Amino acid sequence: MRHLFVSQEFPPETGWGGIGTYVDIISEAMAAKDADVHVLSVVPGQESSRKSVDGVTVHRQNLPTVRGAGRLPPEAWRRFWLPLNVARLIKRLDLRPDVVECPEWSAEGWVMALRGSVPLVIRMHSGARQLFPYSGQGRGWRGLDGRLSTALEESSVRRANVITATESVLAELAAPLRLEREALHSITYPMRPSSVPVTPIGEVPRITFLGRFEPRKGPDVVLRAVPRVLSAVPEARFSFVGRDARAFTALGSASWLRSEAERLGVSHAVEIREAFGRKVVEAELQRSTICVVPSRWESFGYTAAEAMAAERPVVVSPIPAFREMVTDGVTGRVAALNDPDAWSDVLIELLRHPALARDLARAGASHVARLTDPSRIADLTLQAHEHAIERWCSGRRAGRPS
Repeated sequence: MRHLFVSQEFPPETGWGGIGTYVDIISEAMAAKDADVHVLSVVPGQESSRKSVDGVTVHRQNLPTVRGAGRLPPEAWRRFWLPLNVARLIKRLDLRPDVVECPEWSAEGWVMALRGSVPLVIRMHSGARQLFPYSGQGRGWRGLDGRLSTALEESSVRRANVITATESVLAELAAPLRLEREALHSITYPMRPSSVPVTPIGEVPRITFLGRFEPRKGPDVVLRAVPRVLSAVPEARFSFVGRDARAFTALGSASWLRSEAERLGVSHAVEIREAFGRKVVEAELQRSTICVVPSRWESFGYTAAEAMAAERPVVVSPIPAFREMVTDGVTGRVAALNDPDAWSDVLIELLRHPALARDLARAGASHVARLTDPSRIADLTLQAHEHAIERWCSGRRAGRPS
């Protein structure tokens, strides 16, 4: 059986975020079980190539541009043009998949979903419905761009044969999208065993934020907690490391964080650095005392999982995505959403009680290793793909009739 993952994101060339990390790990884990696994990445400006990576055949293709497309609503146009080219390239490259898995983001499987020509699995990671309110995308033409984008993505979801997602995403979207319960597979994200050496925590206590500098990730909440933490633990230092926001003036962007640190009078204790990639993450985790993940919305939260796997205590927000991963006071700590005082209280407690922090870190590492075991998740994904073929053969879609 040939399994095809369609994903613009696939490291290292286009390893932008969580979708790329997921496809990288799950495709390798399935190939290790002797599955015939292919990945198709279609990205503007990308050179065409075909190569084998850890038993996975990776096809990289260019997404052509269209003259005058800049006058069209950008998000909706992307979600129309990309799936057209994905369907065309699958045929031109003669990939002949037995089952295809696509993310809902960017509606990459929309044309295949309309045609119903191949068993289709849609993995719901994070779509326009969840992200646009935080990112500000889709506001063009009085919001029509966003509404069309959401409709295209959710059309691909409803017309797929099987849907996979985390438990929290399914709980949020199954009812609004009118999805058949029998089509849903609750599958969390896989993660490779940590390659970060478990090292003693350094003498200088360092609180680390890793991720995009944008409102959805909540770096502003942690920054506003810094003054109270420094009043209790003056030697503490804070690192914010990641990619910058789409809009440089946005709440939480690198420029905003630097200005806010100056306004709060804490610039001397705050490092804001624009860097990303596997080596950057590993280096930052090694020098961290505590990792903070104050996100306002996530589908999973690879940052928290990677920190836990590296045996670093984590503090997370109380959003549904983190409930599987972090039990407050057992595998980490949970601080109230958008409440800098609550975050400072928790951080001060962990800095003053290193033995407690170490216990949480060890319990977190053990828990996340079981939760994200790639072999177990590969088995669940293979079952979901087989179920998609069964449902496709009998003409069953994921969406309930209106």
